[in-house]
Amino acid sequence: MDRKVWGKVFDKQTLMVLLRLFNKGIFDRLEGEISGGKEARVFMATNDEPLAVKLYRVEAPAFETIWKYLKGDPRYSNIGKNRRTVIELWVRKEFSNLSRMYAAGVSVPRPYAFHANVLVMGCVGGENPAPQMKHLKGVQRSEELFDELVSQVERTYQVARLVHADLSEYNVLMEDGRPVLIDVGQAVDIRHPRADEFLRRDLTNLANFFKRPESEVEALVKRVKGRETGEETGE
Repeated sequence: MDRKVWGKVFDKQTLMVLLRLFNKGIFDRLEGEISGGKEARVFMATNDEPLAVKLYRVEAPAFETIWKYLKGDPRYSNIGKNRRTVIELWVRKEFSNLSRMYAAGVSVPRPYAFHANVLVMGCVGGENPAPQMKHLKGVQRSEELFDELVSQVERTYQVARLVHADLSEYNVLMEDGRPVLIDVGQAVDIRHPRADEFLRRDLTNLANFFKRPESEVEALVKRVKGRETGEETGE
């Protein structure tokens, strides 16, 4: 039988991973929890600046969803269904996606390190973690903010060659009025067979939140995709 998972996150192997990252100087202190969900919990950590440490649950109930996103991505093959192996591959994928998006100039947390089921990145908002975009009301949901988000989706597609695939008001943080895209583990290469479907879903979610007519979505898709080239980025 598998060893008992302590608190669904802090199993012995996860504790060893945290110790490894600590010994490498990635962070010097792990502090309170920032957020928690079905798949992972995020904790504040410190070094020269505030960091966010994301610990994926090996026994995540959303395992099947995670596996499906990996299966269709051309960057990964022969995935199998061993839980720990799949979760660790998912963390590698999220770090890869973050790195591609950050290098492309997309507004995402800065990636720092990963190992096994743990991902370390910059903490959006610093010592006072930034709130989700879902909390914006009325006039705060401005035309300028909507256009900026579509521009971020466009840069993700055209420069990073990725589609976020889970973009909504829940996966955008507001830092000093600036949107920051988070939770990019689901992001897929634009060669993914469902990339167009995911792109339309992302843009539909944004249109709905900003109370824009869904009839605009196709025009937004064309804007985001622009003049596609045959040049693609590997991992």
